[in-house]
Amino acid sequence: MLQRKPRVIKPRQAPILKEQLWLLVTAIACALVAWAFWRYLDSDAIVALMTLALVSAVADNLRLRRKLRENRQRD
Repeated sequence: MLQRKPRVIKPRQAPILKEQLWLLVTAIACALVAWAFWRYLDSDAIVALMTLALVSAVADNLRLRRKLRENRQRD
């Protein structure tokens, strides 16, 4: 009868496990940050989110206006 060779862990499987571990660590860190955000800001969390949204919208608007101005100068 033919004998089967013992199964060997391929070298490619080790980095996948390492990536999964880092993904888990990142998920736990994000969960802790989210918990701390809501825990310590409490009712001010909504104000902080709205302020962040407003600042990012203004920054994006300025970036797009600058890009539009550059495109008009080229033409």
